[in-house]
Amino acid sequence: MRIPSLPLEGLKWGIAGLMVFDHVAFIFFPDLTFLRIPGRLVWPMFAALMARQLSQGYPPERYVKRLLPFALLAQPFYTLAFGFPLLFPLNVLFTLLSAALLRAGWGPLALLSPSLVKAPRASS
Repeated sequence: MRIPSLPLEGLKWGIAGLMVFDHVAFIFFPDLTFLRIPGRLVWPMFAALMARQLSQGYPPERYVKRLLPFALLAQPFYTLAFGFPLLFPLNVLFTLLSAALLRAGWGPLALLSPSLVKAPRASS
């Protein structure tokens, strides 16, 4: 097992802190939109980190195993906090999960664009 580099791990925790700050600002201070500006960086940063890891050979199946439980667990709280129906829209973790599933070769887009995703190899 490889130990993650401290700067990368610190960056992940910093981004997660910005996300929490953004959510707190949205729920408790909805009129102070300037407090939400730092949180607007969260999604692109998480997506870029995931793309970096996947491009360096990180197994997308590991992302799936980690993201799925958290996406499912977060969904009811997301819908309650933001006043959405339970099943739609889905929280952003499902978007990251979709990217991991496509990169793993699972899903209809894997059939349409094999150059974009690594399709599973058939066993002989």
